[in-house]
Parts: sequence; C-alpha cells; structure tokens
Amino acid sequence: MTSDDSALIALSDTEESGEIIRQNGQGELVIDFTANGSADGVNPNSRYQIGEVEANEAATDPVYNDLFSQTPYDKPAFNVKNQSSEEREVKLEYTTDSVDEDTNTKLMFLVQDEDMDNDDGEYGGGSNGQTNVIKVGKDRYDSIIQTDSTTVTLSAGERAGVSIYLETGDKADNLSGTLTVSINEETP
Repeated sequence: MTSDDSALIALSDTEESGEIIRQNGQGELVIDFTANGSADGVNPNSRYQIGEVEANEAATDPVYNDLFSQTPYDKPAFNVKNQSSEEREVKLEYTTDSVDEDTNTKLMFLVQDEDMDNDDGEYGGGSNGQTNVIKVGKDRYDSIIQTDSTTVTLSAGERAGVSIYLETGDKADNLSGTLTVSINEETP
C-alpha cells in the first residue's frame, strides 16, 4: 500500500484547496468541510467553490451542461494523475449517504483532463472539448440525484484537474458521501 499521491492513479491536493482538501495522516486524500473537526460543516444559503469552475472568477450559478472552457485544469482543487506506463480509463463516482426529497442543495465535481483538443488552444475535457461533471443533490430539473459518475481517459503521465462547487439551500442538508476513484483495465 502507498499514499494516494504516490499510487498508480495518484490523488493530490493543490494550493487552491486550502484546509478543506488535504492528505490525512494515513496518506489518503480527504475532502472535509468540517476543517478536521473544528467546524460543523457549511452555512445554509451559501456557495463554496474549491478550485476554479469558471475562468478567473468565482462561480455564481454554474450550469450543468455547457461547462467552462479553461477550467478546472488551470487551478483545480485536486488532481488525478495516471502514473502508470499505459493509458487508463479512470472513473470518478460520488455517492451520497442520503438525499432528502425537499433538498435544494447541489454539489458538483468538475473533471477536466489536460488534453489540448480545441483548435483555439483552450483546455478541453477530452475529445468533446467539455468538462465532465459529477452532480448530486437537486439538479436544474428539480430531480434528486444520489449517485453520479464520469470517466476520463488519461494517457501515461497525464492528469485531470477536479474542482468542486457546492451551493446550499435554506435547510440543513447533508450531502456527505464517498468519492470513489477507480480504473478499468488497460484501455484498448
């Protein structure tokens, strides 16, 4: 066993993440809005952004589709890096412990690889030039999402940046859960 930042698929925090995302004493990457137990979580009716989700500014109302031409790769909250010698499909999946029917909280993980696929030189999230999004909570159609995932293909040595956007409602919602990062066998 090794720490998350030294593994085959490495997970490492960045300067953008502050105290919320960090390597814990066991070498695991943790996302913790309680500041390691010194707080109770996030405020109601507020927005939290870790890493960039819109180029060079704080997000005010990110849209689930149509996302963000140059981020989060430029300034992510954390990185996922393929440290193997082969191309790998990396799946990121977030599952909440529970979601209330009347929630109005949303949580998004924006995943973008470093491929330069656009003719204009802007970073894009793979061959379609868009960022992949994992979203839980209430979506823009008022549907409740408890589990969501995305897959990104990373060449040997390539990394994907992940940024986080959390918008809370007026009640005490809890979107605690597990972010699982896994790989498929070698990509054909």
